[in-house]
Amino acid sequence: MSHRFINYDLEKVSSILIIYLGYSKFTASLWAEFFTVAILAAYLYAGITGIQALYANFDAKMLLPPDSKSIEGVQIMNEIVWPDYLGINYIMRKPPNFSNPLEYRSFMAMVKEIEASKNSLGAEATMHWVKDYLRYLANPSASKLDVIFGISGPEANDSVYLEQGNLGLDMSQFDAFISTDPYIAWKSGIRYNRNFHNQRVLFYKFVFLTQKNFRFMTEITSMLLMIGYNNITSLASKAEMLRSCREICVRYAEYDMAPFGTDAELVDVILSVPSTTANTVLFTIGATGVVFFIFSLNFIISVLATLCVISICTGVIGFLQILGCFLDPFLMATIIISAGLSVDYAVHILINYLKNDCSDKTQRINASFEACALPLLQAGLSTFLVMFPVLFSPVGIYSLISKAVLLTVIFGLFHGLFVMPVILTFLPVGLTRGLICYLKG
Repeated sequence: MSHRFINYDLEKVSSILIIYLGYSKFTASLWAEFFTVAILAAYLYAGITGIQALYANFDAKMLLPPDSKSIEGVQIMNEIVWPDYLGINYIMRKPPNFSNPLEYRSFMAMVKEIEASKNSLGAEATMHWVKDYLRYLANPSASKLDVIFGISGPEANDSVYLEQGNLGLDMSQFDAFISTDPYIAWKSGIRYNRNFHNQRVLFYKFVFLTQKNFRFMTEITSMLLMIGYNNITSLASKAEMLRSCREICVRYAEYDMAPFGTDAELVDVILSVPSTTANTVLFTIGATGVVFFIFSLNFIISVLATLCVISICTGVIGFLQILGCFLDPFLMATIIISAGLSVDYAVHILINYLKNDCSDKTQRINASFEACALPLLQAGLSTFLVMFPVLFSPVGIYSLISKAVLLTVIFGLFHGLFVMPVILTFLPVGLTRGLICYLKG
């Protein structure tokens, strides 16, 4: 009975070795090289196209089960509130001297530029104290109800704006304005000082003068500029809009402005994810090449290992986008994990090929398959079977992790058991020999 089992095991081993030998002959053939070039070209094209279409976003629904009531709140914000109106507060820490015609005109030009920017609702949705102050100057005796239900003011006429800009802003009525209801509400959005100046220091003719040859000078030290936007449907579009707001603030650096909106911290995360992901992946790939060279002492093999990791990461990232994923902190973490896992699929076949000193390429790659092909395949399949059920998880982040790991396994096995062997058999033997082989020779 024991002899029968031994013979059966020998037959199984013999059949596996025959498969290895036949597959080794195929990988060393010219047809395999053509097939590899065609498959890699299509694979890399799809991966690179997916990476180019990848965009940064953050969706809170990724963290929530499908029956969570919070999902409805997220949908209301994304589909109803933000598309209709989204307010951004520009905090201006160095406002202009509104009494100075040049500075006042520069301020109004900046406001018009912001109102003309993408997704802006225009002047109708813009709020700042200057508009209400001009309205007050036009009708100081207007009641609160008149203001609430709308009265005609200078801000409704561009020619009045232009005329006022030629003179600067008359600040002599500012105290009365800021103390009148409903304009008193601007006290929470303005910081200002009242300074005394001697009459002999001539400034502008409309500055209020006291009987004691002194005059008051109102200096706005900080203020809010509130701009309305629409057609914002996600945190990604909100991040893009806030980026353009910051670019305007940079162009008008003399005002020391900063745009602020809700979810600003998440917007900053979204804006930083692409660069952080790229830098981390590049560092991981570079570290892989350096470490592999230290242990192999073969530059060509180290380059192949690095290129293999790059190719696997390209496919994983690109196909994740094709599967409907976007770049967020969760995807960034899975990409880094994929970069780490993809190293294993290249290392095993390359190291075993490097250690073998056989001069025949077919026998050399066959020996490498005998050493690591079956364990590599078993490890990949076991990982695939474990992560496959997670793909159908109702929580988005779990499904995302499963997609990344499954793609890493598929592309890793493809590179480790097919692409790398074909490339190794294509290269001259002298370029793929390790230091130990040279010492033996």
